[in-house]
Amino acid sequence: MRRALASVALLVVAATAGPATSGPPVARGEAATPASVRLVHCTPQAREAAFEGRMWQIAAGQRMSLRFRLLERTGSERFRVVDAPGLGRWRWSRAGVREFGYRQGVRGLAAGAVYRVRVDYRWHAADGRPLKRARRRSAPCRQPTRADRRYHR
Repeated sequence: MRRALASVALLVVAATAGPATSGPPVARGEAATPASVRLVHCTPQAREAAFEGRMWQIAAGQRMSLRFRLLERTGSERFRVVDAPGLGRWRWSRAGVREFGYRQGVRGLAAGAVYRVRVDYRWHAADGRPLKRARRRSAPCRQPTRADRRYHR
């Protein structure tokens, strides 16, 4: 079931031309990855969540872009893409930045569902050619029903 949700872009997190304050995160057993996504907050009482995607420049890269897609799961089915205003749009860095991030908020989440975002990342050469692509998924944000005991904790 696809449902339109209200979403709001909160802010651009970082776009720095100087040296990056921290490098990309390194997952255990993996090489350094130039992209990450995290669940910033999940508020069941307000039926909203916020997610942040970050990426770091790669060699020969000039610009970066990222796109958020909201995923929803109800019951035991798989996560499915949900249409929401403002999501699915590519967000672009300025040329030459070393770190780029974007924070995306979503409101109007349904009770009894679990949400996460999938972020697609792209690094581009000066002529606009894509050099590299990556995809990451955030931690889940559970939206319990009022009858759910976890709702009252």
